[in-house]
Amino acid sequence: MRQRLRLRKQWLFFVGLALGALIGSSSNATSQILGLEWISIIQVLADPVKFHGKTIIVQGYATIEFEGTAVYLNELDAKNGLTMNGVWLQTPVEPFAESHQRYVLVKGTFNANNRGHFGMYSGTIEKILWLKRLR
Repeated sequence: MRQRLRLRKQWLFFVGLALGALIGSSSNATSQILGLEWISIIQVLADPVKFHGKTIIVQGYATIEFEGTAVYLNELDAKNGLTMNGVWLQTPVEPFAESHQRYVLVKGTFNANNRGHFGMYSGTIEKILWLKRLR
């Protein structure tokens, strides 16, 4: 019962974040880092075509493993296989293995047409310039 209540609270929190990102103005929802857009992953998931071909920086929960290299909105989405709440990372596993199951910042070019492994994701970050573990 406690687990369900905790999951429900987390779900409501992330729904609130998503609604805030969709309702808020774009100037408040994005930041500039060295001239690049630091985008909320919620924005990318909600409107992937808007970011197609752009170099972006997103934050999320990474899984770095064979046939499962992606960045997700949060840890629960990754652990429950909610791939549509994630973006595929087109990179070999070895350079970033230490970031598996960690929150990360990733910088690369977003491709809305490439939907990752078996087309299960909301897009792909290609030409990854860096991936940094946050915690």
